[in-house]
Amino acid sequence: MRNHEASARISRILRSGGVISITLTPGKGYTSRSTDFLPRLVLAFLIFLLCSACGDMPQPLASSSVEVEREKTASLVHHDALGREVVLSLHPERVVALFGSFAEIWELAGGTLAGITRDALEEDRVPNSSDALLLGTNKEPNLELLLMLEPDLVICSADIAEQRDLGEHLESAAITHVYFHVEEFEDYLAALQLCTQLTERDDLYRIHGLAIQDEVTLLRSKVSAQSQTPPLVLLIRAMSTGARGRADELMAGLMLSELGAEHLTDRYPSLLSELSMEVILSDDPLFIFVITMGDSEKALQTIHQQMQSNPAWHTLKAVREENCYVLPKELFHFKPNHRWGEAYCWLAEALYPGLFPQLRDAVEISRLR
Repeated sequence: MRNHEASARISRILRSGGVISITLTPGKGYTSRSTDFLPRLVLAFLIFLLCSACGDMPQPLASSSVEVEREKTASLVHHDALGREVVLSLHPERVVALFGSFAEIWELAGGTLAGITRDALEEDRVPNSSDALLLGTNKEPNLELLLMLEPDLVICSADIAEQRDLGEHLESAAITHVYFHVEEFEDYLAALQLCTQLTERDDLYRIHGLAIQDEVTLLRSKVSAQSQTPPLVLLIRAMSTGARGRADELMAGLMLSELGAEHLTDRYPSLLSELSMEVILSDDPLFIFVITMGDSEKALQTIHQQMQSNPAWHTLKAVREENCYVLPKELFHFKPNHRWGEAYCWLAEALYPGLFPQLRDAVEISRLR
């Protein structure tokens, strides 16, 4: 009991920052000859009491270990679209996005931007970053302005050569940067997940990512239940300078393939370089989809001059059955991001009428006239 009481007293003294003092007075039970032995005895006694008291003492290392763990998790390691290993700090405050859809992904993750490129404004991607500095185009971002911002994270596109070249300058300036590549829905999910990890907003990943994934999964299951022959489609990319056939190298082409369509260009690769009416007529596709780049009006004039002005155009099955469509740019030329589900449903309703009747009107108004 005395040991316990002594331990408790020492514990209280230690907690209060006190000092234990023991004074040995000659004549109180020892002689000068025992002076060599007594310090060792006292030390042993103190160790005994301290060990007895340790159960009552606070454990300061616990909070310290939490801080250490917090420091360890204040960043994450990521392998980007160029295969680079990048250490990214959580909660970056000055973020620059050099591609419009990536700027939107950062905002969907709960972040705001210090710098953006012109396409982010033209596509209305960044409603929450009105103070962001415009850095030029995504192919010619102004390096001087970018460096002036002193960003702690720059999000780049792996598909734009000028941005890949920019990496060398960012490395020299010790600016953290990461490359994204988004061409499929799963690419979007991965980019959004990384951004929400950096902002620590798992709730937004569920809303703008996992919920959309559920939509896409349901849609794919509905399409796979269709027992009809895979529809033959011709996908055309039109610009003011010309038009050519395309397939899975375009996002829209990949989506058509996922929805069970067969590309005419897979049968006749020559259509990738020249749209021959004779070749198109040989297998007569059931659907024709046109995606425009640049000035849409001028691109459609190209389609009229190159295709629709040919008398044979009107004999095509897709034309006769009114299955020619101009794909909405916001869903199929620009990355749809949180609208991936809508984009898939749009294509599915065009290919399989009645599958998503709520989108029938949107499909109808996109007919190529």
